[in-house]
Amino acid sequence: MQLLTQSGQGVTEREYERKMAELVPVAGEAPSVTAAKRRQFATYAAAVKGLAGRALDKVNSVPAQTPAGTAAPAAPGGYPDGTVIENDAGQRMIRRGGKWEPHNG
Repeated sequence: MQLLTQSGQGVTEREYERKMAELVPVAGEAPSVTAAKRRQFATYAAAVKGLAGRALDKVNSVPAQTPAGTAAPAAPGGYPDGTVIENDAGQRMIRRGGKWEPHNG
């Protein structure tokens, strides 16, 4: 479950994936579409950074990690599998198979 940046309302994984498809360029699409997505993403990212405030420092202090000797394949949602984050509740999460799950490593 993700949160909408303005209202804080939860959204489903499907809605999250739809938003990422709107914002993340895809190989083979028209250059004008890629350019528009990059502008839209920059605007969205700036808005999220502004809303996050100091909480963003906490997220940026947790480095993304991948298991030793493996490459992180691209996953839906723009984060490669193996990315490790800390959520708002302080729980470490890892991206596997395009979904976030608890990480005990």
